[in-house]
Amino acid sequence: MSTIPDDTTIDFAWLERELLAFVDERRLDGVMPSLESLRSARRQDLMAGLERHGGRRAVAERLSLRLAMPRKPYGTWQQPGAIDRELLAFIAEHGEEGRMPSRAELAAAGRVDLALAISRDKGVTALAKRLGLKTAKHAFGYWEDPVTVEREVRAAAAALGHPEIMPSVMELLHSGRADLKYGIDQNGGFLEVAKRLGLRVRSTHQRRDAQAPK
Repeated sequence: MSTIPDDTTIDFAWLERELLAFVDERRLDGVMPSLESLRSARRQDLMAGLERHGGRRAVAERLSLRLAMPRKPYGTWQQPGAIDRELLAFIAEHGEEGRMPSRAELAAAGRVDLALAISRDKGVTALAKRLGLKTAKHAFGYWEDPVTVEREVRAAAAALGHPEIMPSVMELLHSGRADLKYGIDQNGGFLEVAKRLGLRVRSTHQRRDAQAPK
């Protein structure tokens, strides 16, 4: 964690440098980090800096960062066809025609709401099949790369609605992420990856899942 400069007012140049480095490190693709993501990364220094310079919106405007999409009205995702329409609109604006975006891509574009809605519905694979979209095939060794696994875990946690908590085995399996479970297993297991990312493990039940024989 970086320290706040010894000054009664944080220098904006410091905040700009540190915040943009955080955005680049987390591959947020021009999106202002949420307070939850800063808190889970233990970056209270950046949270204080944002507050002293007018808040997230004001700083985002000065740095040309996008804010995540506002929360949809209650019941939006239960409406027939809502997920399909939002996803196809996202692909038309940000994605590649005919290809299903990954959860990490949705999260990076500030569409954690859409990623979460997909996970709670039928999952990425079922939705891609229904809409005739191709899903990405990962290159050999994809899940052996710690940086890749860390990025995917953070995106999955955000998509599940708890960016500061390590996804459980059952959450990943129920949302069709057996691939990510495999990647976590290849990188030391759930407890090790959670510790490396500073994510909380919620319960003794989840700990038993994490320590279960592979």
